[in-house]
Amino acid sequence: MYEIIVKGKASTDCPKLKELDGIDCQDSFSEYFDTDFTFKDVVTGGYMEFSYENGDLWTLTIYESSRELSKDELNELEEYTSGQWSDGIGEGFEQIPVIVDDEEVFISPWSPEQKTTITQKQL
Repeated sequence: MYEIIVKGKASTDCPKLKELDGIDCQDSFSEYFDTDFTFKDVVTGGYMEFSYENGDLWTLTIYESSRELSKDELNELEEYTSGQWSDGIGEGFEQIPVIVDDEEVFISPWSPEQKTTITQKQL
């Protein structure tokens, strides 16, 4: 079994980023895979969460795979995930506020200048 994590900097108007650590979305990105993805039958999950690290808020989407993905497959999964953050699940998520200190706060899992990374490790 492999764990695959796609990571990119989130954006928000909330000044208290640490308060947003651990907020998640229970929609599974893998449910919306294109039928032509070579990994569609081996990759599951794809749950999005926010992590506060070193003064920044990060978007993480975590998948599991029953086999190691090739570099091309990882690139395709990273591109797909970024697209979900901006126009799919992430777009829907950012329209629902979270409450921090009795204030409505919006979090976007994606930003135009965002650079993503993808890591794969065997469990």
